[in-house]
Amino acid sequence: MRKTIRKNIKHLVSLSLIIGLVISIALQFNSNKHIKNLSKNSELLYDDFEMSELLDNLILKLSMIESAQRAYIITGDDKFLDDFEQDKAKVESGTEQLHDYLVRHNLKNEALQYESLANSKISFSETVIDLYNSSNPHLAVLEIETGKGYRIMESILSLTTKINAEVKTSMSSLIDKNNSNVDKSEFWAFGGIAVVLLIALASIILLYTDLKQRDQLQTKINLALESAQNSLKIKEQFMANMSHEIRTPLNAILGYTNLLTKTNTSNKQNEYLQTIKSAGDNLMEIVNDILDFSKIEAGMLRIEKIAFNLPSVVDTIKEIMSQKIEEKNLKFSIYIDNTIPESIIGDPHRLSQILLNLLANATKFTKSGEIILDIKMTQHKNKQLLLTFVVEDTGIGIPAEKISEIFEEFNQGNSTTTREYGGTGLGLTIVKSLVELQGGKCGVESMVGRGTIFTFCLTFEESYSIKQNEPYFSTADLGDTLHYNILLVEDNPMNQKLASTVLTELGYETSVAENGKIAIEMLKNENYDLILMDLQMPILDGYSAVPIIRKDINSTIPIIAMTAHVMAGEREKCIRLGMDDYITKPFKEKDLNNMILKHLGKGTFIAPAQTETEEEVTEMAMVTDLSYLITIAQGNTNFVIEMIDIFLEQNQYDLTQLENSFIKSNRKGIKAIAHKMKTSIRFIGLPESVENALTKLEACDQINVELEDLRKEIHHVKKICTDAIPELFAYKKSIAERN
Repeated sequence: MRKTIRKNIKHLVSLSLIIGLVISIALQFNSNKHIKNLSKNSELLYDDFEMSELLDNLILKLSMIESAQRAYIITGDDKFLDDFEQDKAKVESGTEQLHDYLVRHNLKNEALQYESLANSKISFSETVIDLYNSSNPHLAVLEIETGKGYRIMESILSLTTKINAEVKTSMSSLIDKNNSNVDKSEFWAFGGIAVVLLIALASIILLYTDLKQRDQLQTKINLALESAQNSLKIKEQFMANMSHEIRTPLNAILGYTNLLTKTNTSNKQNEYLQTIKSAGDNLMEIVNDILDFSKIEAGMLRIEKIAFNLPSVVDTIKEIMSQKIEEKNLKFSIYIDNTIPESIIGDPHRLSQILLNLLANATKFTKSGEIILDIKMTQHKNKQLLLTFVVEDTGIGIPAEKISEIFEEFNQGNSTTTREYGGTGLGLTIVKSLVELQGGKCGVESMVGRGTIFTFCLTFEESYSIKQNEPYFSTADLGDTLHYNILLVEDNPMNQKLASTVLTELGYETSVAENGKIAIEMLKNENYDLILMDLQMPILDGYSAVPIIRKDINSTIPIIAMTAHVMAGEREKCIRLGMDDYITKPFKEKDLNNMILKHLGKGTFIAPAQTETEEEVTEMAMVTDLSYLITIAQGNTNFVIEMIDIFLEQNQYDLTQLENSFIKSNRKGIKAIAHKMKTSIRFIGLPESVENALTKLEACDQINVELEDLRKEIHHVKKICTDAIPELFAYKKSIAERN
């Protein structure tokens, strides 16, 4: 019913607009017609006025001719003769104009008659003057006394009166016509305006009715949207709370299980511990799936671009999956195309996540046979690598009618599969989302009872790295003189005990604060090297404590957020508040130790042991990659150190010059320095984002480049270069210690 009413309103408004348009055209036509008539009559009326004025002017000039003639005869002064000639010329010119006016007004006879009389008057005056100039001037007086000149002037006046009467009659007629045109124009104008106003009023009423209905509908939509947004917020908060509540006890379960495995236990106890660990790992996998799905839905999942070693990633995946595959007596085969470079640029974490999901699925649904991971190079162009990953199994397969739905969330083919094999049904949804987030595509082929083939394609970039071994940190190599004191801010007793035990075993001195308020008081009274800060605590949580530490206490101590709260955007929020890093619970001892050592001055990096023939490790810390420099050095560590020293000295100078050029708005200077810096940052292996920023700075002389944009790029370059300095010093230190 509502749709029908709105449709009728639209038709009525459209009809009103059409009628209004037709009336406007008619009004315009009539208005133009009367305006043209009015204009034409006005021109004629103007002619009449001009002709009347010209007649009066001619009478005046003819009188002046006679006056000049008489004055000349009386005085004999040639000045009056000159006046006579001037007035004569004006009369002759005026007579010609009058002739044209009279002809246009159909008074041709009067024109000829007036012209003849004017010429007679002039001729008479010239005769009198000629007689005066003769040997007998008395004849001129006698000629005047004949009265001929007077009679000619009387005839001219009589004719002028007649012509003026005709002109006045014409003018009166034209004025009447103009008045009539004005009246008609006003009638059409006001009448048309009234009609248009009525139509406009009707249209406004109809539009108001329609807009009112739209407003009511929009209000309902807004209420529904607000309700939906509130539901999403409640859902996100629920996910965050549930994540925290599940991860907190799970952290203790897995942590204490790992500690127990290091003690003397019986075989039976070890079996129980492995069962607990397996159950905990499964539960963590479910929690991670749900959280990843939530991040993807919220659009907060980050895709990184870093250099990594593909065979190393595959080896790690093989190590993780081998135990489960061997438990089911399955054959596990891995094939990697030997044309693929070992070192490529992409997101190794998300690649591992995709492959582990697919391999876990294959293992879960395969009772006998084999599982194959095949990685092929599909395309190699302009340093871009298109790799195709194939995960094939000989499992139960997927029914043909379910293949199109297999990537949908919470979908496992059928309810029997869910009851028999378990799981959340989110794994393949996450796989598809992760692949598409990286610009790839995925597909599936399957046959019930024969197995399934999952395929996905991703694009990577070539890297200069030749070989990348995983860096590690070890407190044993730091010497007895290094005693780091760590403040653990944690309210949960189980997590306090677990973290304290782990930190003590790693060789750290540990103090515990139950909340942020206590931590702040402890910081005022004692020096600590690093803080591990939980985020959700009573009295004063981590979110509130960190700004106080940074601003009120003015402390620059490294702070690592250590929490079970891992919702989308949490890490960014922590960094924004002033924290230095972020690690989730449950944590691995190695990951926690690496992160602690990284922030303790970044000078505690210990490179893995190498033989003389091995390539140097270059993937250190976060921002530098010395693989290219080490490769061209061919084992000459002194050359590498010398190049690092040159970079450290020159880079500081270049950054200062870059900032000075920006302050002075010297775009040419910015451009030159940016171009100069490009080569050195490539040798040191800084991230691609630095080179991109320098490229933008090189283009700073373009018209559309704003200074604010340049400031951001300079800030980014300076930040990365500053972060690289301690890493380069750490590398130099590690070489010195080895030598």
